[in-house]
Amino acid sequence: MSTKEIHGLFGDEEILLASAKKLVAKGVHVKDVFSPFPIHGIDPVIGVPPTRLHIAGFIYGLVGMGLALFMFWFTLIMDWPMNIGGKPNFSLLQNLPAFIPVTFEMTVFCAAHGMCVTYFIRN
Repeated sequence: MSTKEIHGLFGDEEILLASAKKLVAKGVHVKDVFSPFPIHGIDPVIGVPPTRLHIAGFIYGLVGMGLALFMFWFTLIMDWPMNIGGKPNFSLLQNLPAFIPVTFEMTVFCAAHGMCVTYFIRN
């Protein structure tokens, strides 16, 4: 079985997009397009299905944020309340500015790791 390949080198993304449209219209299967920068609009032309990984990443980020806020609420307000720097220890909302950096880190951590695991499971 012989497999034919066509390689093209384009200097402009608009010419590449137009050429891919012409090839697909003639019935040629375009397997992949390599570029040093993203070419917007090439995915539907060559038949790449849309992904829902960004939705999973958003959900994982919300889970990470919820876990971080629950951890702060439980450890610093319910389980072991301490007066640190004169801040009140009876309310999460009054202490929230001090918790923002770690909450952000936990959000990014859970979103990144969750998307990696989801990507490996899906592929």
